[in-house]
Amino acid sequence: MLEPGTRVSHAAVHLASTVGTLLVWVGEAGVRVYSSGQPGGARADKLLYQAKLALDDDLRLKVVRKMYELRFREPPPARRSIEQLRGIEGSRVRRPTRCLQSNTALSGMAVTTILKTGKKAMW
Repeated sequence: MLEPGTRVSHAAVHLASTVGTLLVWVGEAGVRVYSSGQPGGARADKLLYQAKLALDDDLRLKVVRKMYELRFREPPPARRSIEQLRGIEGSRVRRPTRCLQSNTALSGMAVTTILKTGKKAMW
């Protein structure tokens, strides 16, 4: 569920649809649905599995820990909550961006482009 203020790239939406992940654009606190997709047709098995993982606290933490490991290629710190892991992840992601911004005169948007493509933006 993507609430107002969430930024997602076209590539991320394409990948989500390719692997059958449902994305739903909702209003604040999920009270209105503005858009959604139906990846994989009308089958609900993946959606039901995602809901099961999201609603069970232990399973959700297991998913978060696995995603952390996939992203950083190392196991996450033991005995951390989802909120603590988000904080650690945010800090790790902001560090290279801050370094690039302090060493260049690029805007935040250009820095993001460099991080994604490895090439200097042309604006």
